[in-house]
Amino acid sequence: MLFSWSRDYLKQYSRLPKKIHEQVEVRTLAFARNEFDPILSNHKLSGGYVGKRSINITGDYRAIYQRLENGMIEFTRTVTP
Repeated sequence: MLFSWSRDYLKQYSRLPKKIHEQVEVRTLAFARNEFDPILSNHKLSGGYVGKRSINITGDYRAIYQRLENGMIEFTRTVTP
């Protein structure tokens, strides 16, 4: 599975606390093994995010991604609820 990160994602990621960076790494590895691992709470989004999905990083942080036509996964945003 190949990943890419949008400029928005990288900008938001750089502003996250270091503690959250560690969780992002843990969850990205879990995602690479099984994108539907229950710990990720992977789910479809609606509204302005139609066609994208969200995974849990922590109870407060989520990562939004989309699958590109070439099969690559692009992480587009990190958000807090």
